[in-house]
Amino acid sequence: MVRKSKEHYCSQHPNQVLWFYCNRCEIPVCRDCTVMEHPTASHGLVKLDEATVDLRKDIEKWVKTCKVAKNEVDEALGEALEMKLILGSRLAAMYDAIDVSTRKLKDKVKKEESDLKKTVSDTISAREKAVSAHEDDLQLLSSRLNTALQMAGQLSSEESDYVVASSYKSLRSSLIRLARMKTPVVQIGEIKFVEQPKPKTTSLIGRVTGHPLTRRDRWISAHRWNKTKWGEPWKMVMKLGDAKGEGKLKDARGVAINDDGDIVVTDVDCERLYVYGSQDGKVKKVYNTEFLFNDDYQEGKSFPNSIVIWKGLYLISDQSIYLKYYNTDGYFVKRSPKFPNKISAICLGPNRDSQLLVGLVYTTTIVVYNLDTNSEESRIDVGLSFTPYFLALSADDRKIVGTDSLHCAIIDLKDSSVCMVTPPKDVISFWAPRGIGIIGEGEDEEIFVCSSGFRVSPKGVHRFSLATKAYVSCVNTKDLKSPVDIAFTADGKIVVTDTDSVKVFAPSNLTSD
Repeated sequence: MVRKSKEHYCSQHPNQVLWFYCNRCEIPVCRDCTVMEHPTASHGLVKLDEATVDLRKDIEKWVKTCKVAKNEVDEALGEALEMKLILGSRLAAMYDAIDVSTRKLKDKVKKEESDLKKTVSDTISAREKAVSAHEDDLQLLSSRLNTALQMAGQLSSEESDYVVASSYKSLRSSLIRLARMKTPVVQIGEIKFVEQPKPKTTSLIGRVTGHPLTRRDRWISAHRWNKTKWGEPWKMVMKLGDAKGEGKLKDARGVAINDDGDIVVTDVDCERLYVYGSQDGKVKKVYNTEFLFNDDYQEGKSFPNSIVIWKGLYLISDQSIYLKYYNTDGYFVKRSPKFPNKISAICLGPNRDSQLLVGLVYTTTIVVYNLDTNSEESRIDVGLSFTPYFLALSADDRKIVGTDSLHCAIIDLKDSSVCMVTPPKDVISFWAPRGIGIIGEGEDEEIFVCSSGFRVSPKGVHRFSLATKAYVSCVNTKDLKSPVDIAFTADGKIVVTDTDSVKVFAPSNLTSD
């Protein structure tokens, strides 16, 4: 049999030409293959020449897509090369700036050195002149004493009674005057050089900002603070948990945002953990927490309060001496060792990969707890007369903010110093401040405090500047009943638990009517 050069034959059936194409297996097949291995009914066989038309079109489509991708990659490569050039120019510019600052510092030091030496020289010279004048006075006094003593010696050896009697009066008067005269004293005073105290910062020339991104920097960039945006009036854009059904809330407490951007809420009355979608507000999951260790309660109930999300786990404090761990499927994982007192507040610590800050009831101590080793690392004695109900950490990991029933405090981790944040009395007076959060960085960091608004103070979420401790504004009052806890989404919204619902607020310029 003479085979045509353009025809291809089946490897399984050498005498059969590959006339067909199997859409299911995506390979050419022969007529015999269509009987057993690739039946027409289930494998979608078509003629090879007809299939090739569609295959070529599909390849052309993906070629176009790849060309677009290649253009994007080439453009990105060009941008990367441009960035390298920019970084090179920035390096040279910063080197020049450092050299200029160094020269200025050297010139300043030399001038200050010259001024100091001139001051010392002038001071010593003036003191030397004073000492020289004093020396002249002493020489004159010494000469007078010598003359008087010499005259007295001559008179005592004089034989003539007349001479002694006639000279006695004047000589005696001169001797008495010189004897009673006090010897002049001069003082040069204290003269010394006092070295300038060391500056608070170790840098003498300046500092460099813009270090390589760390995990903490990436977290900050996801919550980048825009002062203009946050200065706008606020509007409620979503309300969760108020509809009848499985997602109905009764007493919402803690709130957090998980890795998927969903809103996670604890309900102390229902003893449940709810997960809501941040876009549509629909309940995604409901976890029952009744199987928590109940040996601390006579009622046999759990009270899920504060919540922190750490490495895909939900860490919950439920007003007991234990910290509970749940996975994202809602299953209980473990509990921590016993704490000295019941847990009142939790938040991630300066090392967010392993540290947790834990506030304890009826104490003025915040425990630094290691989540990896399940052990206490240290304690921060803030010396306060209140129990922190809620805690938050600043962007630079140097300050803790906390609330109790009447106060809001800023605690400096460096020296454990405490500064109370007090709003103007003509604006608000704190009553039952609860949930607290910090957003922004540097001088733009702001504290958001939930106030339940009992008695005279307006309920709502109040803003303070972390840097100046000054009151900024009230986010909202009319839409809130008794706000408890607060969390921030990556797109610039705040989420507040409010008794029987969860409310999401955004600046007006981020909303559309």
